[in-house]
Amino acid sequence: MKSGKIMMLLEIAKRGGLQNSVRATTGSFSSALKISQQTASRWLAELSSEGLVDRKNRGVMLTESGRAMLERIRKEISSLFQASARQVRLAGRVVSGMHEGRFYLSIPEYEEQIASALGFEVFPGTLNLRLESAASIAAKRQLMTSNGIEIRGFRKNGRMLGGAKLYRGRIFGGKKAAAIGAVIIPYKSHYGAEVLELISPENLRKKLRLRNLDLVEVTADIR
Repeated sequence: MKSGKIMMLLEIAKRGGLQNSVRATTGSFSSALKISQQTASRWLAELSSEGLVDRKNRGVMLTESGRAMLERIRKEISSLFQASARQVRLAGRVVSGMHEGRFYLSIPEYEEQIASALGFEVFPGTLNLRLESAASIAAKRQLMTSNGIEIRGFRKNGRMLGGAKLYRGRIFGGKKAAAIGAVIIPYKSHYGAEVLELISPENLRKKLRLRNLDLVEVTADIR
């Protein structure tokens, strides 16, 4: 939809047209939107034919479809601002894990869910960090209590395998090298609060040339 017609919907809503029919002339719309009266008349006619506004008895109001469109736009704009504002930073040193990540991330039910959620096939293994500071541990706790990308648990071969939450992010190793990936927080884990697990489409140790005790920084997006 043209941005001008979206502005027309907003103008009708501002005048009370979300719930009630409001009287307004094409002249008043042209003045408010800085467009010609002819353009205002055409936009109103197009919005009416698209089922977004209802014009009766010289009044105009948004239809249910029109209100739904504005609500979708509101949510999209809100999510953009929230995504840019809600980001946490963590730092830790590379440590060896228990090699459980390779096993779990190779299970097709997990692979498919993660690929669908993140848009990439994950490397079968996690990079584990021991968080450096109280601030980083607090940031992990903030993630744990925030909404993330849900990975559902499931039953397989008579065993219940738990779910997890994902948080998209970027991973920074030495010499400003970076990789895309995500923080993964399993609902059941053998690790304590000081350990952070990362996944990526690449082998992060090779990609970022990491060894144990190397410092790694992570930014993670909170939904």
